[in-house]
Amino acid sequence: DEMHTVFWVLGSQDGGGFLLGGGTNWEDKAHNYNFMRERVGHSNQYFLPGDYILPGSSYWTVPEEIRHADWRMDGTNITATATGLSGAWDLITMTIPDDKHAANAQGFAFAGGGWNGEASRGRQRLAEVLVYDRALGAEERESVENYLRAKWGVYGYQAKPTNAASVALAAGTTFDLGGNAQYVAGLSGAGTVSNGVLTVGTLVADRADALHPEFDASASLAIGPGQHVLVSGAGPITSSTTITVMEGTVTGTENLSSAVAEIADGACPSSLAARLRDVNGVLFVKFTSMGLSISLH
Repeated sequence: DEMHTVFWVLGSQDGGGFLLGGGTNWEDKAHNYNFMRERVGHSNQYFLPGDYILPGSSYWTVPEEIRHADWRMDGTNITATATGLSGAWDLITMTIPDDKHAANAQGFAFAGGGWNGEASRGRQRLAEVLVYDRALGAEERESVENYLRAKWGVYGYQAKPTNAASVALAAGTTFDLGGNAQYVAGLSGAGTVSNGVLTVGTLVADRADALHPEFDASASLAIGPGQHVLVSGAGPITSSTTITVMEGTVTGTENLSSAVAEIADGACPSSLAARLRDVNGVLFVKFTSMGLSISLH
């Protein structure tokens, strides 16, 4: 199928390069398009992180449609022929217009070798590659970038509240925040959050699941004003009902009283109110009596 939008999540920690360097990577029936990079001021056998993503000439048969496509690194527009990599994990996006048929690909591969035997290897680490058969719109592309950034911790942060990605942590997994403040739309599961401060658009209190996220000593959960909490699997609710959200350090506890709890299934008796509480390192939803209200006229 034709390929017009491609996302790469890749690492270059080992001094290697980007996507590519060595081998045929994009081809159609008539041409082989090599994503060879361009060495910047050195003759090392391997490409280095700072080497440009693409060469400025057609020496490596990179077609103009690809060299001058819409390239982005971690959501920022770049010139692929004048931009290198971070040396850590990078999120690269390339979009070519649907009408640029010369660059349409009918095959896609990452070759292990180089054009000259063992020379010119990229030595990249690929975490994930997504390929679309059409040019994604700006909002679609940003949505995919946010998903990948949150999933793989690209550049160590995703602090924008426009991020629509939710994270479900399987038991035994760790969500490393990279030492930064991050934001995700939702958090659930039984894994561990570490190394940073996390803000979550919607916290999940699932009564039907005894497992829940844990924040280790290097991480904390930031509660914002009007924090949204989704109560799932609530079942019958009484004044003694408590449902754990997470365990670990919580900041912004002054905002607990303004949290808004939504009951996903079942109704909360009118005599009870759902409150978000933090006691001894456990964040939970507590159902309490509304008490007696007297109005004097």
